[in-house]
Amino acid sequence: MIQQEGVTCCYAKADKFWVVDADKIAWEMYTLLADVEAETADDPKLRDFLSQKGSPSCGGTTAGEGCCPSA
Repeated sequence: MIQQEGVTCCYAKADKFWVVDADKIAWEMYTLLADVEAETADDPKLRDFLSQKGSPSCGGTTAGEGCCPSA
């Protein structure tokens, strides 16, 4: 599990917790603190936790990697 407090990601500022279940699926739980202008987060610790490379872009070619996962 990793914990991120007061992070800004996409359109929100939130406190987040990330865990991995028995099937190796990462789950994000969060508490919304405030709405913000569109931004992306590039947290190396989180990207390592999720086994992702590169930097995220919530509106660009790598949407879904990092802070703005696609459904």
